[in-house]
Amino acid sequence: MIQLNAYFPLKNKVALVTGAALLGSESGRARFWQLDVSDSNAVQRVMAGVEGHFGRIDILVNSAGIDADNALRYASRNIRVNTIHPGFSRPPAVVEAMRNQGDLTQTLVDLAEVRMLAGRGSATDVAAGILYLVSDASRFVSGSELVIEAGYGCRS
Repeated sequence: MIQLNAYFPLKNKVALVTGAALLGSESGRARFWQLDVSDSNAVQRVMAGVEGHFGRIDILVNSAGIDADNALRYASRNIRVNTIHPGFSRPPAVVEAMRNQGDLTQTLVDLAEVRMLAGRGSATDVAAGILYLVSDASRFVSGSELVIEAGYGCRS
């Protein structure tokens, strides 16, 4: 596996990640806060807690699956806001939604027949896009939607 930090070093950056599945740190510090991202008061408390503990927040990655209200709200504070749109995967909520729409097996067969980039994407592919957007390499990128889905959206 490619070490993504070799491409986009984030040493000494403070990141708040919502919806994260794993918490770990090889050489840095990591801390967990319980958070319901649909509760704006809880969001404010956690952000204040992170700033109090680490002194600042350099990066915010909201992967909890809710929409933000307005990307331009934070521009005056020089905060960039971008979105990642990952490709098809099979988390339980998606599978259940597909079952509710009809024949799950046929839907999966249809998806498999779509001509896209070869291979199967992974969480590492999405992480690479996130690292790009939070690194200095994207210092003038804000309001973008980075689609990481092997061309599925371009199907005819």
